[in-house]
Amino acid sequence: MRRPLNINFVVAQTLRFTCVVVSVPFLAMQMLDENATAVALEQDDLLPWLVLIPLVLLGRFVGKKFRLPTKQLLGPILVAAIFSAFVQPFESAPKLLMAVVQLNIGLYIGTKLEKNRLLKLRSTLPNLFFGNAAMIAASVAMAVFLSHTYGFSLITAFLAMAPGGIAEMCLAGLSMDADVPQILTYQLFRLLFLNFTLPFAINCYFKKTDESPPQTTT
Repeated sequence: MRRPLNINFVVAQTLRFTCVVVSVPFLAMQMLDENATAVALEQDDLLPWLVLIPLVLLGRFVGKKFRLPTKQLLGPILVAAIFSAFVQPFESAPKLLMAVVQLNIGLYIGTKLEKNRLLKLRSTLPNLFFGNAAMIAASVAMAVFLSHTYGFSLITAFLAMAPGGIAEMCLAGLSMDADVPQILTYQLFRLLFLNFTLPFAINCYFKKTDESPPQTTT
């Protein structure tokens, strides 16, 4: 039996996501900045970025058709990546457009937080912030490991391992001249791994909980 979605869960996840989106770019710019920039490969005959618009619509349809996790985002990413790899790459989108995208993401996250809902979670806020700090610290440790092992820049490795969204981490990478394809690859694997394994694990856990015999008192 499917349980109703707990509004506290939604607010907690939104707050966790907000903390990550705010803290990860700040740490990347202020503490991990190595003044390293990505080496851009010069290519001729790049397709205009406007070609991405019909590909986005196609990707949205493909994501919905195959019931992909986060189909609104993952579908267009996969379609655009396949087209770029096997047909022809695209030119970079204008900086003004990227600024508008970042603004819309900030507005979307802000509308998910309400004072009354936050007050209901005030007893769990310390645990929430502690959990975020632990995840970010683990991401920094893994970023240092990847940087020393594979030669990534520290900013690229940190944004690739950070527990944020694909769009947000890639936008942060674009603004800091990091290796966005590398960030996208790691973030995409993390998203797919969690979406395919976590629901199965949760269903198994709650199924065992529901089937456990009730305790009787004597």
